Amino acid sequence: MFMEYLNKSSSFLKFTSTYNYTGVPYLDTYITLDNGGFKSTVYRKSTFTNSYLDYKSYHPSNLKKNIFKGQCIRAIRMTSNYCDMVNEVSFIKSLFCDRGYNSKILEDTASYVISEWGKKYSPLLGAGNSDLLTMEHRSVVKYGFDSGQGNFSRACILEFGPFSHVLKNILRKNWYILPTSEQIAHIVGSHPNFVYKMGRNLKSILEQDKFPKQLSVTHTTKCGNCKQCGSIYENSRITLENVGQTQLSFCKGNCRTTMVVYIAVCQSCKTYYVGKTERQLRQRIYTHLYCIRKKDTKNALCRHILELGDNHVFKFAILEVVKRNPRGGDLKNYLAYKELWWQLYTDAVTPPGINDSMSLKPALLLDQ
Repeated sequence: MFMEYLNKSSSFLKFTSTYNYTGVPYLDTYITLDNGGFKSTVYRKSTFTNSYLDYKSYHPSNLKKNIFKGQCIRAIRMTSNYCDMVNEVSFIKSLFCDRGYNSKILEDTASYVISEWGKKYSPLLGAGNSDLLTMEHRSVVKYGFDSGQGNFSRACILEFGPFSHVLKNILRKNWYILPTSEQIAHIVGSHPNFVYKMGRNLKSILEQDKFPKQLSVTHTTKCGNCKQCGSIYENSRITLENVGQTQLSFCKGNCRTTMVVYIAVCQSCKTYYVGKTERQLRQRIYTHLYCIRKKDTKNALCRHILELGDNHVFKFAILEVVKRNPRGGDLKNYLAYKELWWQLYTDAVTPPGINDSMSLKPALLLDQ
C-alpha cells in the first residue's frame, strides 16, 4: 500500500522496493547474515562498467599504480572474509589488466596489500587480525600516511608535463644544498617528496578566458550614473564610536539597489543614522539631501547639520538587502523589522546615533 501511494504521488518517478532475508546492498557494500553476525563484500550495480583510467593515459606512472592500490585497499576495507577479499582483489586485478596495466606490477601491489589485511588495512565490518594492529599501523589507519614513507604535508608541487621528471631529478640531485642549518634541515628533510598537479593541456588552452576575471565586490559601490554616487561610503567596513565599538561590514549593492536597510555616517564626527527604504537607495539619499537643503528640522540628518555646521557631510552604505521569502509574507513589514534589528544592534537611538525612536510594531506583527 505504501509503494502504491508513493507511485501515485509522482508522474515521472517510479519507486520500487526489494527485500531479502539473508542480505541487502547498502551503498557500495553487500551485507549478509553470518552465524548470528554480519559480513560484508563489495557491491556493484548491474550498470557497472570497467571505466578505470587507461594505462595509455597521459598521467604519472606512480598515479596509475596508486589507483590500483587504492582500489585494493578499498576492497580490503569493505570485505570481512579473507577468501572473499582475495577473490575481490583478483577481480580488480583482471579489470586493470583489461585496461592495459602491467600484470607484474599489479601482482606485486596486490600481494603487498593482501599481506597487510587485518594489520595496516582492517575491514570496516570485522576487525580482521586485530592483534597485529600495532601502534604504528593505528597511526596509518587514523592519519592516512606512514611516517616511514615521508611526510607529504611538506612536498614539492610540480606541474605534470613532458619535462617534469627532469626537474624532479635536478631537485633530488641538488637537495643537499638546502639544509644549511639544523632548523632548515628539520623543515626540508634529507630528501624531497613530490606531488603533481595537472599541467596545461588542449582543453585548458581552448577554454581559457579571453577577458580578465574581475574581483567580486562585497560592499556598497557607486552605480556610476547618478548624482547621488558622491554620497556613497566606499569603504567595506566601519567601527562605530558607540559604547560597544560595533564593527560593521557593509552589504553588496549600489545606488540603485531596492529594499535595503542603510546607515548614514557623518564624515566629521562619526554620528550615524539607521534607516530603510523600499525605493532605490539613491532616491532615499536624494530625499535626505533635499530635506537638508530646505532646512527641514523633521529630518534627523538636517538637525545635526544645522546644529554643528555645513562641514558635517553624511555618506551612505547598505547594511542589508531584504529579499522576498519564497514562502511569501509581508515584505514591507519584514523590511521594517530588519530596520528595527539593525537599530538595536547599533544602538542607533543613543549618541552618537541620532535616530529619534524605534518602533516595536514590526516585531510584534512578524509573529502573527
